[in-house]
Amino acid sequence: MSQASKLIRYILIGAAFISKPALAAVSAQEAAQLGTSLTWSGAQKEGNADGSIPPYRGGLVQAVPAGFDPTTSPHGDLDLPDPYAGEKPLFSITSSNIAQYAQFVTPGNQAMFKKYPDYRMDVYPSHRSFAAPQNVIDGTKLNATRATTSHGGLQVEGAWSGIPFPIPNNGAEAVFNSELTWQGYAETSYYYEQFSTAQGQLVQSGVLRGDLAYPYYYPGQTFESEEGYWWAQIGTNIAPEYVAGGMTMVKDHLAYVDHPRQGWEYLVGERRLRKAPQVAYDNPNSLNSSVDNWDDIFLFNGALDRYTYKLVGKAEMYIPYNENGWYKLPHEDQVLAHFINPNGFRWEKHRVWIVDFNLAPGARHVIPHRRLYIDEDSWIAVMEDEYDAVGTLVRVGMQIPYVIPRVPATRRGGLNFYNLESGQMSQDQLPYRAVLLPPVPMSQFTPAALESAGVR
Repeated sequence: MSQASKLIRYILIGAAFISKPALAAVSAQEAAQLGTSLTWSGAQKEGNADGSIPPYRGGLVQAVPAGFDPTTSPHGDLDLPDPYAGEKPLFSITSSNIAQYAQFVTPGNQAMFKKYPDYRMDVYPSHRSFAAPQNVIDGTKLNATRATTSHGGLQVEGAWSGIPFPIPNNGAEAVFNSELTWQGYAETSYYYEQFSTAQGQLVQSGVLRGDLAYPYYYPGQTFESEEGYWWAQIGTNIAPEYVAGGMTMVKDHLAYVDHPRQGWEYLVGERRLRKAPQVAYDNPNSLNSSVDNWDDIFLFNGALDRYTYKLVGKAEMYIPYNENGWYKLPHEDQVLAHFINPNGFRWEKHRVWIVDFNLAPGARHVIPHRRLYIDEDSWIAVMEDEYDAVGTLVRVGMQIPYVIPRVPATRRGGLNFYNLESGQMSQDQLPYRAVLLPPVPMSQFTPAALESAGVR
């Protein structure tokens, strides 16, 4: 039996998922569940039967500590106190007891236990820390009845300022929620890009500055007022020296079909700007020495036309969550030769939406089948299992979320990928400094602005 076939053993929460029309928003009666039986973001409000998942009580919102300024603090918002610093693991999952917990562990993580006998998951108390400003909450509730999809479910219509589909009708809507989830208004972050060889040697492939804007969430803005671009990013190479000063800009439109992804590169060696249509899909990500693909960012991002999407249902799973303490570790203590250092790394039990990706008719992709696990509260994709054409599990993806309660927001954080065939591990966009900002002008994210900022 293939690994993909074994996935049916998962215990799904609640009733079986019933498919609904792809183009329709939910009714006002369905939307009335938001804030009552469901949280404002569409999660189940109550905890689970044994109390290992608590009820949702509004998330984590805290005032800024006296004297704290993220713009001058060495690591920005990562220097905020860890809200769960005093907690100890409830128990550990190891290769010797994995069978006891297998129903709550993704197939990808189960494979890690088989490949690496010293792999470990320390399970901590669960905290439903996801929160957002009131305008995001209000926008989400409005989106429930006004947001739709078009072009066969491949692009979003009528959504802004909130989760587009808090009560998803299908897998594509859940994926859009993951892409468009609340991450703040803008940010400047600094990242490590690195990978390990099959022999366990860690190689730093780059250091980046990331300037990002999420105009979709700007207060008072709408889809029309920002021309439909929901996010923009400029990645500037800091190291290694031979690429320092090079920049890549990506802009995504809500209308993915009518307005495909826009990409530009500033080539520091040639001192010129050029369009970069390759910064999408399964093209290698040049910002991480081409170890990962462009659509691996956020575990999945970009246009949806290469796959079909099945919303399998919900399950209780152990996932990475509230990793503020792990981000405070010295960089050299965060990882081991082949996987994340389990000391100080949190696993919590949460409910996740499960979405199956399969190749669309006539489409090609280096990963023909993937399964995404999306946190029900934050809509952040936290785990991913990737399969080859014959159904063999070949790669395991993990996103490492942390919370910034002053905003408030739960951030996606860095990415880890484990190649089960080669034994390589890669880390993409692993932040060592992050500063969340108020809205910034979108004029900063134009080809002219990129070219004028280039090294001369």
